[in-house]
Amino acid sequence: MNRRLVTLSITLVDPDNAGAVGDNECYIPVPFNCTLVHVTGSVGTDDAGADLDVLDDGVEIITALDIADKEAPGEWASVHTGGSNAPIEIAAGSEISFDVNDIEAAVVVYVVLWVLVGEVTG
Repeated sequence: MNRRLVTLSITLVDPDNAGAVGDNECYIPVPFNCTLVHVTGSVGTDDAGADLDVLDDGVEIITALDIADKEAPGEWASVHTGGSNAPIEIAAGSEISFDVNDIEAAVVVYVVLWVLVGEVTG
């Protein structure tokens, strides 16, 4: 097998400090088949109740990841990275986006996705 672990780092910023980071932020086109194996999310400032959804072509694949405490990033881990979740296949041509829920104005959100790319990733 010839697989590579790739990280994608995303920063979601409230464009006008009005709490506008929300549904379907930051569309990322995926140019190749990949397998999502790990996600972390964190806020730049504590924000009680904030959570994160990750979507594949508008369908939630990870829901309500708790990102409210900047010192305790939310984490979703597949069996590939020591967690209990099944890895998620993402097809070439998909668009990944993010929903940030219950966030206050002017809060920056940091997201890191770890994906496997290369030969069969099941």
